[in-house]
Amino acid sequence: MTRATAMVGLGLRQMAFFGLLHPFSNEQWSEDERTTFRHAAGEVWRTDGPLTASACPHLAEAWQIANGHDENWWPKLIIATGLDRAGRLPVLDLTLPALWGVRWLHATLMTMPDACVQYRTLVTLHDLANVALDHLETLRNGAACDLPADTPNKLDIALWDTGEALAKVGPVWVLGDMNVLGDLA
Repeated sequence: MTRATAMVGLGLRQMAFFGLLHPFSNEQWSEDERTTFRHAAGEVWRTDGPLTASACPHLAEAWQIANGHDENWWPKLIIATGLDRAGRLPVLDLTLPALWGVRWLHATLMTMPDACVQYRTLVTLHDLANVALDHLETLRNGAACDLPADTPNKLDIALWDTGEALAKVGPVWVLGDMNVLGDLA
């Protein structure tokens, strides 16, 4: 599912891309699992439209791997479809891998020299992580009742704020052609 991209180019897909390239480090991921996550990152980058299991087989496998480590860790997103919004389409939500991306960016920022702008960026990353955790809980509750999820406006706002804060840190966040990175994943 494509969500709005923040003004400075940071969106849920970009954060999930980073997270899938750098999955949560407290888990003991095997090399095969990490390879699957890297392939999933490429799918996230290249796929337009809803991220369903049939459209993104590597992402679906990454979803199974994550939930194999901790059941219901990565919930599916259920979206309403049809004119009457009565249909249900399960898609692979990117909130959990985006949260991994937040953790990776936080760890990366911690290696930089202390600065006021760095502190403000760390605070916005912390806020984004809290919003993502709340959204994950909402998804888990909705999936348990087969309810569609609402558009996460708070998540989009937190991504916007984080994107603006990262832009102030400096050109270190200019990563070049993201399509090439997506092809490498």
